[in-house]
Amino acid sequence: MTPEQKTLADRILKLLALANSTTFAAEADTARRMAEELMRTHNISVGSGKPAQNTIEVRDYIPLLRGCVGKE
Repeated sequence: MTPEQKTLADRILKLLALANSTTFAAEADTARRMAEELMRTHNISVGSGKPAQNTIEVRDYIPLLRGCVGKE
C-alpha cells in the first residue's frame, strides 16, 4: 500500500468509526456516506469484521473507456 493509499484508508477508517460511535443519526449517515463514496471512487473495499488497516483492499483501477466516449 502506498503512503497515499494508507492516508486514504486511515480517513475511511476514521469515518466508519465515527459512523459507528456517534449518537446523532444524521452525523452517522453522513460519515458512512462519505466513507462509501471514498471507497467507491478509489476502488477500495473493507473486509468483514471490525474495519482495520489489514482488512482494507485497494484494487487496481484501469479506466478502459476514459476519454474514448464520442471518439471514432
